[in-house]
Amino acid sequence: MPPKRPSSARRNINQETFSPAVSCARLRNIQAVLKGGAAGNAKSPDAIICILGIDSRYNDGTDELVNYLLFGFFDLRKDEIESCGYPQETIDDLIFLIKKDSVHVYCNPVNYLYLLPYIAHWRNLRIHCMTEAEFDDEEAAEEFKIYSFIEMVKDCPTIGIPFSARGHPHPFDPFTVEKWPIVQAFALEGFGGGGFFTMKHEVVDLSEEVHHMYSVIDAVNLELLVTEHVPLFERQWRSMLANIDIEYPSGLGKLVESVILEPLKSYYNHGHVSPMEGEINIKQPFVLFGTTSGKKRLQAARKSSIEHNTVLSDAGIDGSHPTHMVCQAVSPRGPVTCSRTYFFSSGHIPYPVSGGAGDLMREKTDLSIMNRMYVEAINAVMAAIQTYAKTLSVQKAEKLVMETFKKGCETHKLPINSAFFTSREHVEFTVEAVDMHGQQLTLKEGQSLPFIKVAQLSVYDIPSHEHSGKTLGSIVFSETFQESRLKIIHPDESLTMDSQFLILTDHIPRYVSWAGSETDIQLSQGVKDFIKNSGESNYGKILINGESALMVGNKQLCVPDEGKIFIYENGLVFLHSRFGPIVLPKTHMEKIQLYDGDSPSVVAMIIITYKGSFWQWLPMQCQDREHTMIFSLTPRTKGYRAFYSEVLSLWQKTSEEPKLVMLEELPEKHCALHNHLQTSYMVTDPLPSKRITPMMKAKALLGNLTNFLDHMTVTSVGNKSVPFLELPAILNQPFDSGNFADEIIITIISGIPGSHKENLCTTLTNLAKEQSRWVTLKPPMDYVDDFTADSLQSSLSTIVAANRKRGTRASSSSRMKQRVLVVTPGFTDVLEVVQAIACHPDSDVSKVLKIGAVTACIDPLNCFMTHRYTFPKLLEHCADGWVNNILMTSSTDVKNTDLSAIQQLLRSVNANVAFMLANHGEVTRSTDIDLIMSETAFTDAAMIRQRYLSCPQWSLGGFDSGTMMPQIMEVCLRFNPPLERYRLQNKLRALKSSLVAKYPFSGNIYHVRGKVRFADSGLKATEFRFTTQSGYVLMTQAEVQPTPPPPPPSQQAANGPSPPGPQSGANFVVFTGIELDESQLKDWLRACAKQKPQRKIHRTKENLTKQELKNLHTKHHLDPLPEGWFYNGLQYVSMAGEKTSSHPGIDKFIQEYLDEANQQVDKYNQRIDEQTFVDLFGE
Repeated sequence: MPPKRPSSARRNINQETFSPAVSCARLRNIQAVLKGGAAGNAKSPDAIICILGIDSRYNDGTDELVNYLLFGFFDLRKDEIESCGYPQETIDDLIFLIKKDSVHVYCNPVNYLYLLPYIAHWRNLRIHCMTEAEFDDEEAAEEFKIYSFIEMVKDCPTIGIPFSARGHPHPFDPFTVEKWPIVQAFALEGFGGGGFFTMKHEVVDLSEEVHHMYSVIDAVNLELLVTEHVPLFERQWRSMLANIDIEYPSGLGKLVESVILEPLKSYYNHGHVSPMEGEINIKQPFVLFGTTSGKKRLQAARKSSIEHNTVLSDAGIDGSHPTHMVCQAVSPRGPVTCSRTYFFSSGHIPYPVSGGAGDLMREKTDLSIMNRMYVEAINAVMAAIQTYAKTLSVQKAEKLVMETFKKGCETHKLPINSAFFTSREHVEFTVEAVDMHGQQLTLKEGQSLPFIKVAQLSVYDIPSHEHSGKTLGSIVFSETFQESRLKIIHPDESLTMDSQFLILTDHIPRYVSWAGSETDIQLSQGVKDFIKNSGESNYGKILINGESALMVGNKQLCVPDEGKIFIYENGLVFLHSRFGPIVLPKTHMEKIQLYDGDSPSVVAMIIITYKGSFWQWLPMQCQDREHTMIFSLTPRTKGYRAFYSEVLSLWQKTSEEPKLVMLEELPEKHCALHNHLQTSYMVTDPLPSKRITPMMKAKALLGNLTNFLDHMTVTSVGNKSVPFLELPAILNQPFDSGNFADEIIITIISGIPGSHKENLCTTLTNLAKEQSRWVTLKPPMDYVDDFTADSLQSSLSTIVAANRKRGTRASSSSRMKQRVLVVTPGFTDVLEVVQAIACHPDSDVSKVLKIGAVTACIDPLNCFMTHRYTFPKLLEHCADGWVNNILMTSSTDVKNTDLSAIQQLLRSVNANVAFMLANHGEVTRSTDIDLIMSETAFTDAAMIRQRYLSCPQWSLGGFDSGTMMPQIMEVCLRFNPPLERYRLQNKLRALKSSLVAKYPFSGNIYHVRGKVRFADSGLKATEFRFTTQSGYVLMTQAEVQPTPPPPPPSQQAANGPSPPGPQSGANFVVFTGIELDESQLKDWLRACAKQKPQRKIHRTKENLTKQELKNLHTKHHLDPLPEGWFYNGLQYVSMAGEKTSSHPGIDKFIQEYLDEANQQVDKYNQRIDEQTFVDLFGE
């Protein structure tokens, strides 16, 4: 069975957040460490090389870097690769050479298809890959690899190699690299390497420089955290809570720290089974009970593994019931850390089921003090995270924490000396940055680091109020978060900051309490007995009897908690397995609202607003500042059905207040919670046809993950500032591109020489609509200079000024819309053209210029210089976000192999572009014309976002498109004499056979264009274009221009008229190629003109041909013979006995013949000498 061909489809990439923008950002991160890069210096290497497989003896450092750039390709798609049937050596046959602004990739036709979705969008990508037919020759394939390797490293004096993988350093020795098979082949004779690789290039180890790049947080790394690290982390945390829940019914007194810690410790230890060098500042998981959580033991538990053998009953003061425990979980070799303080008593008194209760008069207890202090610690840390995300200042965040914590505790009049709350000995706040492996990094004040942060507040040795002179232990709270900051540039050039943050441990319950004290147990039992025994009571008839429901009190303190809900005619009871019961009579309710989205598949949310005095009957985590409690019922459950059948109608029609009110729209403050509940429901109870992805589950846990991803993706790729007007589109929010009525619409046509973009321009201008006024900006045929933004901007300024003058004279009804058609010159990157228009220095001009659509012309027969090596900037012409349409201008047959090959490549470059077919650029379908001439396509929100993601800072003119490699030059030669049509055509057709197939392609001519006169056309000029790779030639008569009459024949050259003055050099030919020699090009053109006749030489006897001698003999063999000679019928015989077969007078006849012939030669030479022949270039 033959091996299975791999698919290059984007859907095969495992990561949901993968995008070309994230891929390019990772590449730029690596390029930044090179010479000239943002993190490089004068000693940095010129390039980084990664050689995979046997050619590098399976070096793990290069594998790691390639895996980073390919998003774990060799790990995540291992099974798919093995099942394809190809040997591992074929898949590993890869070489990457990364330069500051370009990338060279050697691959084979098999892994080429795998690689395309990962690399096709990289800027200035050069792919060295044979075709499938060529690859079948193993010897040729090996030679091609060697040649490619030598070509790739050319012009790179210093080359860096990521020799070691992270955590597994190896001593670096350049001679070890010299032993790699492909490097050894560099020195083979006949390949042009010129000696040993390490003698021609300085090789340095770049391992440390690239290792920290792997931890930079981008969308895919964040996806890895929220879909793998965080769910596993949460699972272990739930296991820890479950260990307490198991012991809770039989009493908590026998709990041991080690038993509670076991899931967290096993999780941590399992991840550290294999040792890694260089690991420092490793945090430890811990669980500490009550008074054993003092500062000294707590700090020891953070840094090293200690004994956790304390029994809960021994952790209180003087044998009393301990109030709390502090716990911390640490993801092994990961950045996620979470610390919490949980309580072994709920501390709340349920509202009496008998009713009629007044206000509670509670004294301050150690438990209530610890409860309140911990809540204020949570509030302080959350405020600090928000401040840090806005300012990047640890000092400001710390100052805010101290102020918020102190103010909150003093507001609630905690009986503790106020100096305690400001003492650095007792209150400690830290913000740390960690990499993806949990290693702590230096966090500088005001500096943005693209790594995970951990904010932690510890309050040590809290004094006891009930036991003077003794301490209760410590409380700890920490969150793992990531911030994203974006600078906004407003139209008036003022700057503001837009920031968001994502708390990765947001789903870990911040406040948990168990009703574990004797008082808690007695109060809970009383409510349970009421539920069990109640029939008709002062709460009325029971309507829902203990069905499952979710409850949310204080959104900042708790996650939606599942419990049993009992709904009566005049109240409800919510029974929770940990903190016990909540009794809520209707007499203490102010409002009851229901939102169900008017759909049976939407989670029903019951929003109850209770009276301000009722908070005292609620547990701490349910006390909300807005006095609301929310209950949610999941569709298709017994509780959901019972509520609609038994409760809804009754609570709506009751005569007593409050009545239940149906909400058509949910208040904005509750939308995030409802989205979270709805997403969780869809994930846990999906439709049979719906596939639940890991990211969907992550979004169910982290409510603001979607918005944060949109924001962080923009900042993580390198955008430091964006314009305010385009901010909604950039952040994936609703966007209105505006009204184009009074603006000048610009249509851009791009393409490399030979792409037929000129034909498309001509077609469009011929189809110009009556209601528009057209201006075409295209370079003249003899233009050979590089694109300059100043020139285009100057032309646009002139157009805008002229349009304004016409507008003042014309009425609004008769005013025609101004349209501009821009054709990019040569190999110009379309980004440079768009950037020049968008960054016009005159704001008055810039605000009326709008790009309507960009169309790239691609000729499938003129895409590859050799093999799969594309022409420079060809792929950039098709980049996502920069081009709306790709017009295929040849091979337009549906089943054409050339068309299929290039479409597959371009679809990998840009999956969102519209493909169109138009032979030689001659568009005929009206739908295609509408797409090309669209006024809004380029300002589509998705296009705007993609531009900022792929090329950060472009709108500020700060994105460099990179150099063109290989360098293609254009040479324009001017001359006056006409050419011979047939000679030019023959020379053009012969160009393809003269192309050099190996880098650097010196002397190759890929395109020829010009305006010339032919000898058979008089003074009429002909414009022609010829594409070498496709063999396409187009000749059209040039526009007639007035010319002076030719000089009299006596003043004309034999090879055509040579009018003096302004017409001198009227003909020109432009050659496009690589390392072209002007003198050779002139000789090439000279061969296309009428050749100057050569002077003839005199004839001699020696240069007479045998045929001429025979003709002379035939002519004179019967002439009279000299005296003494006779002819015997066979020979001429003399009286002296001489015999000859030739006439005895043949020498005379020859001389006469020569004299006559030389007279003709002299006349011919005289005519030649009298004529004036002009060299094509006057040389």
